[in-house]
Amino acid sequence: MIKVSVMYPNSEGVKFDTEYYKNTHLPMVQKLVGSALKELELDLGVGGRAPGKAAPYVAIAHLSLTMWLLFKQPLVRMRQHLQRMSRTIVMCKVKFKLVI
Repeated sequence: MIKVSVMYPNSEGVKFDTEYYKNTHLPMVQKLVGSALKELELDLGVGGRAPGKAAPYVAIAHLSLTMWLLFKQPLVRMRQHLQRMSRTIVMCKVKFKLVI
């Protein structure tokens, strides 16, 4: 098993469409990854360490995957999926950097 965490940094003026992410984006991820996805968790930033401080991340998605996914699917197919998913992230109104 491997765990992949997708972190969406918080900054002034960042807006994150939680309902879209939960109801559209994450189900798309589940469909694309299929049976290799063993667990999916979404953490939402509600506050920082000190009272009144903003959370460092607006959201963090955690995916637990079987190693099978890494070896069975060609890299080209995974890149296509990542590109498709990154386009939907734009709809969440979050700036992000994709690091593979």
